[in-house]
Amino acid sequence: EMIHLFGHSRVWDLLKSCLGQYSYQEAPILHAAIGKVHQDTLNGIIHNFRSSAFLRDHEGNLALHVGIKKRLKWTHGLCDIVKSNPRAVKEIEVSTGLPAFAFAAVQQMDSEGLQIEKTDMKTLYELCLLGLHP
Repeated sequence: EMIHLFGHSRVWDLLKSCLGQYSYQEAPILHAAIGKVHQDTLNGIIHNFRSSAFLRDHEGNLALHVGIKKRLKWTHGLCDIVKSNPRAVKEIEVSTGLPAFAFAAVQQMDSEGLQIEKTDMKTLYELCLLGLHP
């Protein structure tokens, strides 16, 4: 609703101004938004808070790992997170010790190793391709 009242760029300017007053640069705003906002808003956060993809949350995870954990698909924003921090694909997910592509694969399984949801093959393919190439 604020966007309709003030315009898209004005809302981002206002948000940056408000958060900047409280040293919000260290908080993982991108992590909090993953899985809760539309892809356009996610891209707005990535664009306006450029360091957000490089920050780690309280569990030590990057935004990429949070996106994988929340089953964010490659075409619904995960690719944008990777574009903003390509090195994240090489980082190990803290709780499992797995690389991004393997972590994405096991997120589709329950504790007994049974598939709980259809795997997004595009996400696995892209993460595997990027994770295996130097």
